[in-house]
Amino acid sequence: MTAELERLVLLLSAHGWIIQRSPAPLPLPEELKLRYPWLSPEVEEFATHLGEACRGDEKLWLLTSLDFRGQSGYAFAWNEWERLSIESAQDDAEWIANIRAFWDDHLPIALSVDGGYEYYALRSDHTIVCGREPEFEETADFAHSFAEFLEKLVVLGAREE
Repeated sequence: MTAELERLVLLLSAHGWIIQRSPAPLPLPEELKLRYPWLSPEVEEFATHLGEACRGDEKLWLLTSLDFRGQSGYAFAWNEWERLSIESAQDDAEWIANIRAFWDDHLPIALSVDGGYEYYALRSDHTIVCGREPEFEETADFAHSFAEFLEKLVVLGAREE
């Protein structure tokens, strides 16, 4: 892992995050890389080197290769909020197409169940956005880079201590 990502992982850990490293990098699934060819190297590196990364209360967790492979043990799939949106669209083909187009442009990188369903996603321009129920496809910019996103998580965690 790069020195900067390593520093941020250590900061998260120091602020109550449970961090488990993978014994060896676990590659992301090919279908994920095909769907998100614009995936940033930092997000891929982070996801492949950690087995688990969650806040101490386990209400917010960062997605890793285990999540993207469906092997993490969490009750929610990495694309759970997309699936819920598609389910709510019922059989409306145009609505479903719009939902899929949105998620093709937004890769979830963290999920939260703290006060409702929420997520952070890497948008194709590498901005980190935040969205929440009931309109998952309405987002607000949260950070300009993955490193800034992790730094903000550290600050948020420090406020909760």
